[in-house]
Amino acid sequence: MVKLKEEAEEELHGDIKKSGLSAFPLVVTAPNLTVGIHTLVQAFGMGPIKANTVLLNWLDEELPRGILGVKELRYSRNLRVAFRLGSNIVILKATEEAWAALEGLAPKDRRMDIWWWGDTTSRLMLLLAYLMTRNEPWEEATIRVLAAVYEKASDESMEDLKHTLDEVRIAAQPEIVEHANMDAVARYSADAALVFMPFRLKGNQLEDPFGQPVETILGRLGVVALVLAAEDIDLDAAPEEGEAGEVAAALDVLADAEKRAKEAETEAMKAAEAAEEKVHEVESAIADGADEDLMSKVRAALEAKEQAGKAARKAAKASAKVEEAARVAESLGVKPEKAEDRDSGNSVAPAEDQKPKLP
Repeated sequence: MVKLKEEAEEELHGDIKKSGLSAFPLVVTAPNLTVGIHTLVQAFGMGPIKANTVLLNWLDEELPRGILGVKELRYSRNLRVAFRLGSNIVILKATEEAWAALEGLAPKDRRMDIWWWGDTTSRLMLLLAYLMTRNEPWEEATIRVLAAVYEKASDESMEDLKHTLDEVRIAAQPEIVEHANMDAVARYSADAALVFMPFRLKGNQLEDPFGQPVETILGRLGVVALVLAAEDIDLDAAPEEGEAGEVAAALDVLADAEKRAKEAETEAMKAAEAAEEKVHEVESAIADGADEDLMSKVRAALEAKEQAGKAARKAAKASAKVEEAARVAESLGVKPEKAEDRDSGNSVAPAEDQKPKLP
């Protein structure tokens, strides 16, 4: 098992590096799958920052095995384990044909449909759609919020939905769907690049919002993300607070200090090269016996050496700030990666203070 664990970690490292992702893998061994899920869901994270969302593939009949189990009974039980341990769940269903059609769409032609019930899962789906627009292939994609929570499409209902979107400052096209059912979902979203649809765990079955097995609607849509939120998502929240926020802020300070130190070091090197060149000019002039404008060359050389000294001192101060920022990060329980490792894409990028809040 130890050998298999090492092989799996090596394979994951290779995939992450090949894809240019800012991520890190974790592999655990366990006597059975259920214990493994318990361990993995609770252990994955970095210091006080814990992963709270699980993404997995839909249990397609064509697959010999799913990520969390083979049969639907085992599949739903393992989903319930992750859910009860506080993980949001996202199940991606995408056939090869649907995925090929998605990749063939130009970014500006992509539309994400969110089926909105105004609950915790709805807010998580809206946040996920917003986060996708922060990636290049989806920057020009539009977000459409299809509200099925209202009894009728009145002006009051539309204003309420628009107010919700305005409050969280997420650009989306609101639309109210009266008497929503599976036929309405298929009619509205069959041409969407990606459909966000809530699901729920009832007994040992995954159900859609209309109380039907999710596979009933999945066959009528293209690429679908089934979503279940385990915790409330505050879309209008300020940047992360508490211990996780302190860690994120410390990593931001460290990254900024390293950037400034690198710039100062480059500036110091250029100043030193310029000073050396000026001194060389003076030495050449003296060797040639020329005394015209010699003093101006000497003054230029002295000024260049002075600038080089200032740049070197600035670089030293910047380096000291990097060390101080690293100590702060370590005091919060996070061991910062070396700058060269971050440049190679092998580390997790520091969180940005932004709004809406990341889950």
